[in-house]
Amino acid sequence: RVILDESGSISAAGYDNSVDFVIRLINELVNEASPLSIYSFSNAVDELYRFDETQSPRASILTALDDAKSANGNYQGRCTDTMSALDEAITEYERAANSIGDDLVPG
Repeated sequence: RVILDESGSISAAGYDNSVDFVIRLINELVNEASPLSIYSFSNAVDELYRFDETQSPRASILTALDDAKSANGNYQGRCTDTMSALDEAITEYERAANSIGDDLVPG
């Protein structure tokens, strides 16, 4: 799970730097077999990618991250509702664990 802060305390440039960092992590360090879900939050939570969406190849995930950048008008820059983002991520994990099962955590 990745949760990106796009609240007002993080500038649009800072948010884009965070997105670029996650893209680099996925490209360089995250095992291809590891399922990912990605959320961003400010005053609302945006689900950018779910565990049950195509995980390999990573192109769809990387496109979702590129689309989330501020240049595409997707930077919220408002309040910081961290708890809602965490609640959404936990709910997504529990939902995916029930539907995907053992494939959610590669052995």
